[in-house]
Amino acid sequence: MFTTTKKKYEELLEILKKGITPATGCTEPIAVAYAVAATKEQVRGNLESIDIQVDSNIYKNGLMVTIPGTNQQNLIAVTVFGFVVGDAKKNLE
Repeated sequence: MFTTTKKKYEELLEILKKGITPATGCTEPIAVAYAVAATKEQVRGNLESIDIQVDSNIYKNGLMVTIPGTNQQNLIAVTVFGFVVGDAKKNLE
């Protein structure tokens, strides 16, 4: 019985290790910037607009966070920065 529990624990731990990524700063705007950076890799041609949808918690928590190195503090700016200078290879950093 203990071996089975230990094996399940190890499997769960492995799933968590694969799914958790370190993030620096407030994770809500970082998540939006990452999603935009990952999406921009799929864009072909000229970008005409970006529409983002977030749940109310991400919106609330990301609304007033100042983006380091700027005086910007909203999810619109995060979206623009994610598209212009975002690098999805850096994950959430």
